[in-house]
Amino acid sequence: MITTTKYLAYISVLAIICTHLALTDIYHNKEPDLTLEWFVVQVTIFIIAIFIVSVLMTLKKITKEVK
Repeated sequence: MITTTKYLAYISVLAIICTHLALTDIYHNKEPDLTLEWFVVQVTIFIIAIFIVSVLMTLKKITKEVK
């Protein structure tokens, strides 16, 4: 469980970097079609949501083991 959370953390950081680039393109609005950029933002939200759930599950498991 901890290994999965660690890998999800790395993936989340990469997704946040990609989202920053996508949001920069969206802000400058220089491309005629921004569908791909918005898709990157949506995927990042999904990845971060999975990461948060994984962190909560890991914390729950660790607190059970400590008690």
